Amino acid sequence: MTVELEPDAVKKLESAKMNPKETLSDVVRRAEFRMQPHLASELLEDLRQRAGLSPLSDDDLDIQSVAGRS
Repeated sequence: MTVELEPDAVKKLESAKMNPKETLSDVVRRAEFRMQPHLASELLEDLRQRAGLSPLSDDDLDIQSVAGRS
């Protein structure tokens, strides 16, 4: 199987090698990928962690969380 990667992705994988004998496949196998959030509150928390502050207040998040349960 052939997989095409952008040069910056290859550099990132190369830099993640634990030793020179480790293959890029080994690096990918030990990678941990976050599960995709499903609730609005989880999406907003993900947004906070990735891009800074959420545009919604904690009260707004609570309202969205309760609304999502009904």
